[in-house]
Amino acid sequence: MLAKLAQEIANITSEVIGHDVLTTDKDGMVLGSSDKSRIGKVEEPLKR
Repeated sequence: MLAKLAQEIANITSEVIGHDVLTTDKDGMVLGSSDKSRIGKVEEPLKR
């Protein structure tokens, strides 16, 4: 259920803003993404 919602959020947000979007859990695991090849991978946090 959570993965389905995360994917829906990524799809809708990507359509609205015109950029790729990914949704992760607190550990960086990609749950939803406009680039489906990234789902299930761990993303490193951005350093600012």
